[in-house]
Amino acid sequence: AEARLLEPVGPRLRFRHELLRLAAMRSTAPTTSAAAHRAWADRLGTSANAEDLVSAADHEEALGPSLESLRARIRAAEAVWARGANPEARRQWHQALTVGHTLPPGVAESELDLILGALGCVGFGWNDVRDYIMPVANRQFSEVRSWHLRLLRYAGSVWGDGIESDELTPDELRRARAC
Repeated sequence: AEARLLEPVGPRLRFRHELLRLAAMRSTAPTTSAAAHRAWADRLGTSANAEDLVSAADHEEALGPSLESLRARIRAAEAVWARGANPEARRQWHQALTVGHTLPPGVAESELDLILGALGCVGFGWNDVRDYIMPVANRQFSEVRSWHLRLLRYAGSVWGDGIESDELTPDELRRARAC
């Protein structure tokens, strides 16, 4: 702080410029960086403040994909949603979905159900499913593709018979429609 590299933002400090943050990150040993991310994730993750929980989730994700990083993102999404910030809540739930894509199939079944329910509540519609999920599903191997089909089944149960895609095989389309 004495070198004026950091500036106060409420009760926190942040780098005065993104390039300073990047320089600090790149010059830090990976083990030191991981320890710092772990410490910040642990410290911020116990807060009741939505912004702290979002930061904690960011630190968890910086450590790599894990069930804990998914759970941290869900806690952040719930806190933002409870505060009534719907556009940010939508972004946080979508980020949770993105984190879920990085985990092996079957690892986060209950978390996936929670994410699916929340997506519909924050206005995540069929067009979003088509635009965000289908392109990813078509690039994945069969186990991950089945995870995406589960999302499509959810979409079919919420939005009716609107599931149609030239990108799915007839068998996948039939499974996606079966709720």
